[in-house]
Amino acid sequence: MNSRYLILQDGTFYKGIAFGSNALRKEEVLQLDDISPYVAEAVFNTSMCAYTEVLTDNSYNKQMVVMTNPHIGTYGCDPSWFQHMSDIPQIKGFIVKKLYRGTLFQERLSIDQVCKNYLIPAIEGIDTRALTIHLRDKGAMYGLFIDEEHLNKQEIKEIQRRIQQVSPIESFDLITPCLHSKKIEEYGSTNSSTTVALIDYGTKKGIVDQLVNRGVKVSIIPAPLFLDMSNKEIVKFDYLFLSNGPGDPRTLMLHIKKISSLFTLLPIRGICLGHQIINLALQNNVEKLKFGHHGSNHPVQNQFDKSIIITSQNHNYSVMTENLQSTTKIWFTNLNDQSIEGIIDEEHKVMSTQFHPEGHGGSHDALHLFDIFLDKASPICQK
Repeated sequence: MNSRYLILQDGTFYKGIAFGSNALRKEEVLQLDDISPYVAEAVFNTSMCAYTEVLTDNSYNKQMVVMTNPHIGTYGCDPSWFQHMSDIPQIKGFIVKKLYRGTLFQERLSIDQVCKNYLIPAIEGIDTRALTIHLRDKGAMYGLFIDEEHLNKQEIKEIQRRIQQVSPIESFDLITPCLHSKKIEEYGSTNSSTTVALIDYGTKKGIVDQLVNRGVKVSIIPAPLFLDMSNKEIVKFDYLFLSNGPGDPRTLMLHIKKISSLFTLLPIRGICLGHQIINLALQNNVEKLKFGHHGSNHPVQNQFDKSIIITSQNHNYSVMTENLQSTTKIWFTNLNDQSIEGIIDEEHKVMSTQFHPEGHGGSHDALHLFDIFLDKASPICQK
């Protein structure tokens, strides 16, 4: 087994065992003019399982994920669980304490094989608890894998310097690599009486499945193409859904403006990044969290009936409670930090959730929200 280093932008480093795809060698780091394709933001995920869905969630574009559960891979990976709808998943690294390397049920793929197939470098055998605490205390930060048996202090310091030269993650186009297609693709029954325009910012397959399972005809519209469509074309659909996706929603100014122009013309729904775009269009504030919410075990509370559900989450940005518009009502809050997890704005005919109601992976507690999203009898749809 070959050694691999994880070096963070603050100089913290961990040495472990390489698996998955190859990483850079130290001489490559020093010779390459641009190492940004290999540098990724390190975040931690608190899921006990669902590692297949984590590996294939395109919201992790330009991120490497630390799994806090120490033993990962025992039940393998089934391709039917994959969530990416792009050619390949866009996650840039995977970090575990102990990787299962034994036999698997019904010829499922191992994590190592999935990472090799999709060119994802990964590392095992490091102290993931220490790394998680470091990211929790210091915040999410860039990291880089290096394939070497030994690095001295000076080499680590030089690699750290190169990592620090990489532009902020907000400066990269993270959405384009995550797109399902460059043209509109249709899913579901062609005879359905309910039509949904799903704007693709990196959508998960589970979202499409939940809509199709409810008899909906779904048209997946790539985010760039959405900007070229007229409002007259959009309002032909019964609903407009904004998908999840990677990156900073505040950089999507054209999309924010476009959504603002569609308020009241048709019901608008959003999940994760889509939720953030809707709120920015409503002129609610969105800020970056210190280390984000990543996991399939986050409790949220419905502020209308006080019920509590366990949810799947993957986001680094959140809608702020300060200066919330008077028409915006808080639907869900996170019970860990009281952040906003869902809103309803009847005046603008919108509802959205920060968490993933489709689960994948995670609890199915929130699946019923798709029925609420598509409830034509809802007062929001009638205004």
